[in-house]
Amino acid sequence: SIMSAHHTDDSDEIVINVVYEGWLYDNECLHSPTGIALDGTNVTHGVHDHMVACMLLDACIESGYLLMHKSLVDMYHPVVIFSDSSTATIVEWLEGFPRDMTDLYVTVRGEYQMDGLLVVNQIMMIR
Repeated sequence: SIMSAHHTDDSDEIVINVVYEGWLYDNECLHSPTGIALDGTNVTHGVHDHMVACMLLDACIESGYLLMHKSLVDMYHPVVIFSDSSTATIVEWLEGFPRDMTDLYVTVRGEYQMDGLLVVNQIMMIR
C-alpha cells in the first residue's frame, strides 16, 4: 500500500491517506461457516470467482466490504476492512457492473478511522 500523512487544519488529528489494491469482497461471505460464499464460490481459494450479484445481496451489503489479497499458495486473506460509512460508496460502484461479473480486482483510496477501519473515498477497477 502507498501511504501519506497530513494534518487536518482544524485539529491535531493526523489523517493517513492510503491506496490499496486487492479483490473486493464482503464480510458476510468471508465469515461463512462452511467456507463457501452465498454464490457457491470458495472463500479461501475462489475470491476471484465471487459475483457482483452476491455482493449486492442484502446480507452482504449489511455486512460491509473489505479487500482481499492472495498469498503465494493461492489462498486469499483479508487485508483491509472498510468502514460502515464506505458501504454506500461501494454499493453504488458495484451497481454499475453486470451482475454476473467476477474478478473484482480494484484500487481503493481512503483514510483510516481511529478504529482501524478504512473510509473509502475512491474505488476503481484495475482490470
